[in-house]
Amino acid sequence: MLTMLKRRWMLALVALIVAVIGITLGLQNLTTKQSPVALTERFENSESFHFSYPTDWQYIIPEQNIIFLASPEVLNQEAGASITIQRSLRLMTEVETLAAALDLFLERGPMAESRSWEVVDAGQVTEVDGRDALVAVLEGAEFEDSQPLHSEITVTRSDSGIFYVFAASASVEEWPEVEGTIQAILDSVTILE
Repeated sequence: MLTMLKRRWMLALVALIVAVIGITLGLQNLTTKQSPVALTERFENSESFHFSYPTDWQYIIPEQNIIFLASPEVLNQEAGASITIQRSLRLMTEVETLAAALDLFLERGPMAESRSWEVVDAGQVTEVDGRDALVAVLEGAEFEDSQPLHSEITVTRSDSGIFYVFAASASVEEWPEVEGTIQAILDSVTILE
């Protein structure tokens, strides 16, 4: 009888250990950071860089060294998310550091006198494709009556010295929903030069 009682206790103990391990593994899977969307498309039409993006997003190349990537909402001329990728030969000839490149880009773009943007956080250190990068977070509007936007401008440099500027934007309200997708796109960037 004592042996049977020991077996029951041993089985109960084993069952408890298995349950604890299962719960622990389940919690780890829930807290593991994963991309909120599948990046099923890959831009490889350049000898300079590649990136992945969601199936329903599309890109256009408005001019050489600039790619505009947008969510379906933007393509339907509604509020949505977008990323502009600029391969800047001009910055390469004008500045020497990431900080100077970011400052000059902001000065000429969103922080120009005719624009109404505010720097929320400047100079966050990050990486793009394993390279040092700087991020400036801005909020503002393109036009006086337009919806407030949240924008993150990231600058990095290729091995050949060319600066890359990634300008991601969405409405302030929508940013928390699209931030994971934008970060996944940035994490997929491969700079080849």
